[in-house]
Amino acid sequence: MFNQSSLPEPYPDEALSSWMYRVREILPEPEIRALSGISDHDRETSPLVAPYLKVLGGLGADLDFRFERPEILAFTQAYDLSLDWIKSVFSPASAKTIPISFRSDYCLQCMEESIAEVGFPVYLKSWRLLLKPFCQKHGCVLQSTNAYLYDSIDFGMDIFEHGCANPHELERESKWLAKDSEVKNLSRMVVNRIDFLLSQAEDAVVHDKVQNFVMTLLRITLMPKLWGNYSSIIKFTVQAGVDFESKKEIPMFYQLPLRVTGMVRARSFYLIGLLLGWIDEEQAGNARPRDDFYLATSASTLWRLVGNSTRIRTILQLYSTELLGVSMLADWECF
Repeated sequence: MFNQSSLPEPYPDEALSSWMYRVREILPEPEIRALSGISDHDRETSPLVAPYLKVLGGLGADLDFRFERPEILAFTQAYDLSLDWIKSVFSPASAKTIPISFRSDYCLQCMEESIAEVGFPVYLKSWRLLLKPFCQKHGCVLQSTNAYLYDSIDFGMDIFEHGCANPHELERESKWLAKDSEVKNLSRMVVNRIDFLLSQAEDAVVHDKVQNFVMTLLRITLMPKLWGNYSSIIKFTVQAGVDFESKKEIPMFYQLPLRVTGMVRARSFYLIGLLLGWIDEEQAGNARPRDDFYLATSASTLWRLVGNSTRIRTILQLYSTELLGVSMLADWECF
């Protein structure tokens, strides 16, 4: 039987799915090792299959944050681990997370560093935080893979290999981000200010309201009426199709923030900074790239594009607190 001291140490901020894969690569469970060596036909009838079939297939189960999943319970039993320990190490911060079916963000530099340290491209749980489009270590905008890799067992390895196999795409993104660096810096300032406000929340209720207020602003900045602000961005959505693009306004309002790339969410925080008055017109004008003609530089421009919406007004008022509320929005009277 395995014991915890024989297992590799979790990498800082590592997601559970990433650690589970590393553990199994280094110390395979006897059942997994046995199943990998038999034919597909024999595997289907083998009594060893349950509950490992999904582990071997890896079809879209959230093994990062859904700790009651049977695959995770089977893992804890096989390696004699406490579920409480798993939760204490791998639970995310109290934050909005990107659903497993839309996870795509990563930092290639972090992955290269983890390979040097532990021999694997580790996948980090902070890359699934919806309101964190920047790498927490390097400060860069998270890259987003557009391949349908989200349900891979070893998501980290797959996205690393995808990035390495597409160097021209990475180079094109790097050039665009360099050109957009001043806007990116303002976006990161907005993210940091929001983090500070969340840290000042006196209780969970206020914390959730602040998050939901920011989420509403994020959804506003991603409304189709404001898409001109993203016209220069080279990669907009992670996954989309005719069925999604034909959705009506309300489903789009709530779902789009989950489907856009890290680049887009970073640009959204620049727009949120305008709406909150944290970025003034002079700062915005100086930061805007010369050829990004449709990028707004004032809150009044954004509110005019949004138009008068009782529903949005009501939502913002509902989530207002002393830390962050409608009274703090710039040019709110234009809306």
